[in-house]
Amino acid sequence: MIRLLVDIILFLSIFIFPWWISLFLILFSILIFDNFYESLIFAFFIDSAYSFSLFSNINFFFGMSIFVSIFFVFSYYMKRIVEFNFFK
Repeated sequence: MIRLLVDIILFLSIFIFPWWISLFLILFSILIFDNFYESLIFAFFIDSAYSFSLFSNINFFFGMSIFVSIFFVFSYYMKRIVEFNFFK
């Protein structure tokens, strides 16, 4: 139920907030939830909505999708190594 609420908030944040706030929310959600695959879809939505280039001189679009994908894979392996024990 919480994950569905976060999905709705992230989807609305794409259209309400600037791209960098939505990116921060996506990265935070990746760290909080296990296997947050929706982040890849939301990053694609941000790239499609804002279509900004990461590098000003090079037309390299979909950079946020690539960045979120790399962060997702990196956090997946880091979560396996580091155990989050908030309540112990």
